[in-house]
Amino acid sequence: MSENSNYVKANVACWIKTSTPNMPDPHGHGHGSEEIANPIELVKFKVICVAVLLVVALIGGLVPLKLRVNERLLSLGNILSGGVFLAAGFTHMLAEAVEGFNDLLIDKKNATPIAYGLCILGMLLLLYIEKVLGNSGEESEVSFGHSHGHSHSHSVDEEASRASRGIKKEHTPASWLNVHILAVLLSAHSIIEGVALGVSSSTGETRDVLIAIAGHKLFDAFAFGVNIAKRNPATPQLIKMVCLFAFMTPLGILLGVSILHSSNNLIAEVVKAVSAGTFIYIAISEIILEEMSHAKDKHLKFILLLVGVSSMILLSTLHGHEHG
Repeated sequence: MSENSNYVKANVACWIKTSTPNMPDPHGHGHGSEEIANPIELVKFKVICVAVLLVVALIGGLVPLKLRVNERLLSLGNILSGGVFLAAGFTHMLAEAVEGFNDLLIDKKNATPIAYGLCILGMLLLLYIEKVLGNSGEESEVSFGHSHGHSHSHSVDEEASRASRGIKKEHTPASWLNVHILAVLLSAHSIIEGVALGVSSSTGETRDVLIAIAGHKLFDAFAFGVNIAKRNPATPQLIKMVCLFAFMTPLGILLGVSILHSSNNLIAEVVKAVSAGTFIYIAISEIILEEMSHAKDKHLKFILLLVGVSSMILLSTLHGHEHG
């Protein structure tokens, strides 16, 4: 009888722990204590993040309409953002998810396996979206890879040459279908990244995720702008599509904030762990491997990759001291 009573008490305690909002630790060591102490400041900071990411996306998306950007610099900047993204996934988001599950679960030994399992699920989710839903088995003329210094170089050069000779490229329905597929895939990325920022439970964590997203968003937006511009659409149509893409990350942030402030904190930690997997997948599969597959500037790219990783690890260390 006493065993049954203890079992019921444990289950009630577990329900209370996973269903009630984060309460501040009197000693200031609890997970999310920074958020509870300054909830209004955190929301204000996330509003600033929305504005920053909107501007970054609009600049990146509209630049191909007017300017010819140095492709080598884009490639080097992209590998730097890959390092930032990789470290952000491991040292910030996944670490925060493990900490969150440790706070929420009574059986602490399950916290790490659950967080890592959800992280892997996030990687598989993005793999499915890109390689299964986004690829019907035929080679698309639209590159979803982030190796902008190489993937798009021939297309951009060719289109610039055509434009200088006054030659318009015929944009067939198939080519525009590819552009819309790219738009859907990049929008899915943007929403996932926005949710990751939205569920961040402290100003320091939000800042770190913002840095990772902003660098990557610039190159995503540029890839999107190039793929539209090279089909010579009317300027208002290009601006409309870029603006629609730019608002996807703020939409994700709004969803993330809603999840964070819901009554069930477990959902926020699940989203955070899954988002960590998407960050790691993007960094390795779409940025680092793409950029390092080209012979040019390999040593410099590797150094920039290390710089990106190191900078985020340093931020993670500083963030850890803030919680300490």
